Amino acid sequence: MSELLDLIQSLGLGAVLTITVIQLVRYTRQLKAETYLTLVQLYFEMQGRYVDHPEIASEPDRPFTITDIGSPRALLVDQEFTLTETIYLMFKKYGFVDPDLWEAWQAYLKQRMSLTYVRTYWETRRSIFTEPFNKFLDGLMARTAS
Repeated sequence: MSELLDLIQSLGLGAVLTITVIQLVRYTRQLKAETYLTLVQLYFEMQGRYVDHPEIASEPDRPFTITDIGSPRALLVDQEFTLTETIYLMFKKYGFVDPDLWEAWQAYLKQRMSLTYVRTYWETRRSIFTEPFNKFLDGLMARTAS
C-alpha cells in the first residue's frame, strides 16, 4: 500500500512540475509578445514624428553640433539610440528579442549610422548611453567602415 501511495505522490509531483513548466513557457511567450508589441509601437511612434516634422527629412545631411540639442531632429536621433539601446539590452541581457529581429535592427542601425548627422550625434553624445551599448555600437561602426 505504501508503494501505491509513493507512486501517486510521484505522479502528483510530476503533474505539478509539468503544469509549472507549461505555465512558464506560456508566460515567457506572452512576455516576448508584449515586448515585441511595445517595441513596434515605440518604433512607429518615433517614425510618426518624422511625419509630424517633415522639415527634418528635408534637412541636408550635415554634422551634429551642440547647438542642435533640443531641436526636433536631435530629439528624434536621441530616441532612436535610446530605443536601440533598449532592444540591445533585451537581446543581449534577457534574450527577449528574436535573433532575426535583432539582425534586421542592426541593418537598420547601420543604415542610420551612415548618415553624417546621426554618426556625429553619436560621437558627441555617446556618454549618455551605457558602456556595453557603446562597445556594441563601436563594433558595429567598425564593421560598417571596413
